[in-house]
Amino acid sequence: KSTHGPLVPTQELQKKHLGKVLSVSELKDLNNNLANNWAFERIVSEDEVDEADLDTVRRLYAASVEESDRSLGNLIDEIKDQGVYDDTVVIVTADHGENLGEEGVDGRRRYGHVNSINSQIFRVPLIISHPNLGSHKISSPFEMKNIYDLIRIFADPDRDADMSSIIGLSSEYAVCEFPATGGMQATQRRHPQISSEYLTRKCLNDLSVVYDGQDWVVAEREANGAVSCKESTHNNGNIRRLHEVAIE
Repeated sequence: KSTHGPLVPTQELQKKHLGKVLSVSELKDLNNNLANNWAFERIVSEDEVDEADLDTVRRLYAASVEESDRSLGNLIDEIKDQGVYDDTVVIVTADHGENLGEEGVDGRRRYGHVNSINSQIFRVPLIISHPNLGSHKISSPFEMKNIYDLIRIFADPDRDADMSSIIGLSSEYAVCEFPATGGMQATQRRHPQISSEYLTRKCLNDLSVVYDGQDWVVAEREANGAVSCKESTHNNGNIRRLHEVAIE
């Protein structure tokens, strides 16, 4: 199961999270006209967001998360039934989070995970179950690109896995990016109601976030590859130093 749209959790989970079961037409309407980044951009522009409907979408999303969690539980149960759980490393994470009507860095409310940088997008779970590791919590940022190296360490028969394997791949800073997607003209033809200014930001800009576990800086990658500060929530005067350390 996936928390990507359309959001159509089981009737049991709809009852649990919404207190009722939605009809097919109600689910279709919510998914097409609200739980959709382009549709949400339009209704925000027209100041027509129905907060009650948005609350329903958020509850549908929570139900979908629980459905995914149950599927993961079924997978782990099967691994145990096969007798290989004690020889298996399980890593649970996500490539991105999801906006459910929250504001992006530009102050506009967003739905989905395109053209947006905020904590709802770049802070994702990372849960690791290793037969030789106990229970620990790491507070420093861990970039998703380092999971590949972590798996290689775990798979190395000549290396004993310990917490230093994970801590060594974490860092003081993390860089989060969403790259240029291209296709601006085709997108404009498909969605003429979307402003050209918005499409320019989505299709042409290459934005980055430098994150230190507590705060973050928005940067814009220039044509020559340099990264310049665009906007910040930092108050400590260390914005430029933060960039230099993280991007190098």
